[in-house]
Amino acid sequence: MSTMALVFKTALGGDVTAPVLSAVSSGTPGTATATLTWTTNEAADSQVQYGLTTAYGSSVTEDTSPKVTSHSVDLTSLSSNTTYYYRVRSADAAGNVSDWTTSSFLTAVIVDVTAPVISAVSSGTPGVSSVTITWSTDELSDSQVEYGSTASYGNSTTLDATRVTSHSVGISSLVSGSLYHYRVKSRDAAGNLATGTDNTFNTAGAQSIAVILAAIRDLQPGEWYEIGNTALNTAKYSWPGSLVPTKNAAQPFNMSYSGGTFDSVYNRMLVFGGGHLIYGGNEVYALSFDDFVWSYLNEPSPYAIAEAHTQTDAYYSDGRPVSRHSYNQLAFMWPWASLVAVGANAVYFNSDQNVDLPLDVLWDYKRTANPHLYASPTPWTTRGDYAVPVNAYSCSCVDPVTGHLWLMNNQISAGGIFDLDPSTGTWTTRWANNQSGGSFYGYYSICAIDPINRYLIKIGYGKYEKWSIDTDPIVKVASVSGSSIAPLASTHPTLAWNSRTGRFCSWIGGTDRRVVYELDAANGVDSWTTLDAAP
Repeated sequence: MSTMALVFKTALGGDVTAPVLSAVSSGTPGTATATLTWTTNEAADSQVQYGLTTAYGSSVTEDTSPKVTSHSVDLTSLSSNTTYYYRVRSADAAGNVSDWTTSSFLTAVIVDVTAPVISAVSSGTPGVSSVTITWSTDELSDSQVEYGSTASYGNSTTLDATRVTSHSVGISSLVSGSLYHYRVKSRDAAGNLATGTDNTFNTAGAQSIAVILAAIRDLQPGEWYEIGNTALNTAKYSWPGSLVPTKNAAQPFNMSYSGGTFDSVYNRMLVFGGGHLIYGGNEVYALSFDDFVWSYLNEPSPYAIAEAHTQTDAYYSDGRPVSRHSYNQLAFMWPWASLVAVGANAVYFNSDQNVDLPLDVLWDYKRTANPHLYASPTPWTTRGDYAVPVNAYSCSCVDPVTGHLWLMNNQISAGGIFDLDPSTGTWTTRWANNQSGGSFYGYYSICAIDPINRYLIKIGYGKYEKWSIDTDPIVKVASVSGSSIAPLASTHPTLAWNSRTGRFCSWIGGTDRRVVYELDAANGVDSWTTLDAAP
């Protein structure tokens, strides 16, 4: 019997087991990226689906060669602070695919460190007591404004938390005619604050000090600038009973008969007088050039004439200096740093009061340091050592070169021209009516000195006189009487030296006669130029 051997080969066994996933993670997502990782128990590829919902919508498959057991898939172009849903799976070389493993992650918030950019800041057209501030930002942000009278502000509007790019904030309860500083502020959602630069606006009404000063500095010859709202609200002096003044205004500094000067020590303009009939016009007003506010420094003489008397009975003063019309000017004597008034003018005493008025007194006005302080009861005293030689119907002025006080007495027989040396207190007679050259006379006159050509000029009541004052005695070089030239013919002219133009300036008050004239004294009496009417 024979033996047979059998040989066979078994079939190759197939891989039917899918990879097993573990340690699925999204790590720490960034603001726009995330890295998904997991491991498998055998080498396999990497498959990801992801999206904003569980419907996913985006997919990534990475099949490396050789396949891996540690998987890492990067997701890019994601949105910050957003939840993403994802699932991962892997397939081995035999094509066995694992089940999906699902999860989600939240991308990081972008850290915003950039403040909004502020632009187009505007205060529009401010009202009397309110203003609307507007501005723009390049991103959504809230709105607030700081404001105040200085760049320290001190006030702020209520925060408007609504985030916008076009901002508008109203401010109310402001003071009219005032300068305000302000700056805008906006904060974005990330807390970044933008603060604007300092800006200013002026509420409507009276001009602000800064505006006034700037305008005055920029004035050109022949230009006017009106300083608004500088009038006194009330006058301290009240007329008694039923007496109605015919020539006095409620605000005497507006009277065309007033004279005045500038106090360079306290930076203010002083206006003297304005009185006419019944009482002596010796009140003094001051306009401070620090804040352009009027103050009342000196009461007028008390009313002391019975109402039964007519208004033409007498002029009355209690003995203080008086300025009726424009003569008997107030003058600032810079060598004394003092304001002076010469004599008591042609003011008659009232027999009912039995008051004698001295006509030969040099009055000294005691100024107060505070430009708004009312100097009570009277700031006037007499400089007894400097008695005026003769005085009636006078005008006076200070020589800007020497500081001497010049007095022109307009009496027909006893008049003359005198000057007072402030260093010695000595009056010198420079010309008297009994000298050759004719009489010196004229009511309602005013005088001023040309410091360049050294002329003493007097105008008013139809008269014009020009004196050369650097000779001894002085010499009258021109004289006109009965002139129809407006500044000369006026009974209440003004005359001032304009150092900028080197000429005299004269103007006449009154509703219809607010015209300014210019005189070139070097060329004679007829060298008058009519300038533009005052506003």
